[in-house]
Amino acid sequence: MFPMSGHRVAAGLGAAVVQVGRPCDFVAVGVDSRRLDQGALFVAIQGRVPGERYFKDALAVGALGLAGRRFSPAQRRAARRAGAWLFKVADGLTALQSLAADQRRLIQVPVVAVTGSNGKTGVKDLLAYLLEGEGPGLATQGNLNNHLGVPLTLLRARPGLDWVVAEAGMNHAGELAALGRLLRPTVVVELNVGDAHTGNFEGGRRGVAAAKEELLKAMGPVGLAVLNADDPLVRDMGRRHRGAVATFGLAQGADLRLASLRDRGARGFRATALWRAPQGGRPLRLPLRMASGGRAGWTAAAAALAVALSLGAEPRRLRRRLASYASAARLRQEIRPLPFGATAVLDAYNANPQSMQAGLEYLALSAGQGPRLAVLGCMLELGAQAPAYHRALGRQARAAGLRALAVLGEQAMEVVRGFGPGRGEAAAFGRDQAAEAAAWIKPRLVPGAWCLFKGSRGLAVERVHAALTGD
Repeated sequence: MFPMSGHRVAAGLGAAVVQVGRPCDFVAVGVDSRRLDQGALFVAIQGRVPGERYFKDALAVGALGLAGRRFSPAQRRAARRAGAWLFKVADGLTALQSLAADQRRLIQVPVVAVTGSNGKTGVKDLLAYLLEGEGPGLATQGNLNNHLGVPLTLLRARPGLDWVVAEAGMNHAGELAALGRLLRPTVVVELNVGDAHTGNFEGGRRGVAAAKEELLKAMGPVGLAVLNADDPLVRDMGRRHRGAVATFGLAQGADLRLASLRDRGARGFRATALWRAPQGGRPLRLPLRMASGGRAGWTAAAAALAVALSLGAEPRRLRRRLASYASAARLRQEIRPLPFGATAVLDAYNANPQSMQAGLEYLALSAGQGPRLAVLGCMLELGAQAPAYHRALGRQARAAGLRALAVLGEQAMEVVRGFGPGRGEAAAFGRDQAAEAAAWIKPRLVPGAWCLFKGSRGLAVERVHAALTGD
């Protein structure tokens, strides 16, 4: 947070000052009293438990400002003893967003917003890693990409930054428009339009695409749109954007095109990046290698390189940093050992129809000629088309040559029906039958086998992996 006096914080929050505290400059904001910097401002958010209940805890760890809807006499006395400021707000979340918008006006460096149905966190993390080679910056922590996470990201900005990379997600129409107004990005990255959350939109994928495009519209014509040339719905956004456009992907006309791609899944990929800057200049040919592969890996590399090169990053330094990159994202294509000499691809953070297909492709690349198995959780928020999507997933699993398939969730039998009889085995389990699924898959783990663990977050498929390994 840029340093702010108590009265300036009140203006940013849209708050009334109930109690003036000791003179200080606030440089940090938090909404969780367990993770609060000393001297920070604590904003009470209304969840299942009113955030004001944690004022005492916030003061105990050194908070110097409390923002909430009301203060009890005991809280006022405790704040007075601590020399803390008290700010009265109508709603904590609205006040937090208002303060973040005020902070955004102080950020005078490129702000990159990354959105898409799949791969946002991977692209955000890789892009931040590449840009760190050019200078200090700020990136979204984890996947805090919603109405609460985006303002908290902006409020971590400090003087001396060279760039900001923020992830922006959504489940419903209108959410990215609101995040766009907060972020006011100078670069928007549109990765893909998939079937995630189609149950929440009219018009299926076109409804999802319109919602994704809200972020681009919020940027306006002065910014740069970085678009996936391999996704028709994303590519069409470029025709409507009145500002500069840079495309990436495998398509022949992409401004950043990955050519001569040689992908070996978990063993990484090699390619040649052909860069044709949209604003002109000499074309660039850049040999690349990266330690993790699969569609998610090389899509992330292409998108991140297109942004970094557009921002003027030094090409040779980008090449070296890409080669040394190792993702630390938990439950995203993690390669882990399993009993009996088998290997897990733990990609269990979330899933939708497109990422499931990509996960099966990654499994095939990683396993090579070894036996392939999978433990899949059902995909959520697909609306009336959920049974059809899950039967299609079963057919994709069959086409991927799986020897054994365990499925958890309400639509598990639809996946098994799609998988059908034949060479491989498939079994359906309830949402809470992780132990049973582990017991079923365990005797099928043979030396050299690879097993994919993937499903929507609500299914927590990593529970099956934990049951197998005791982790």
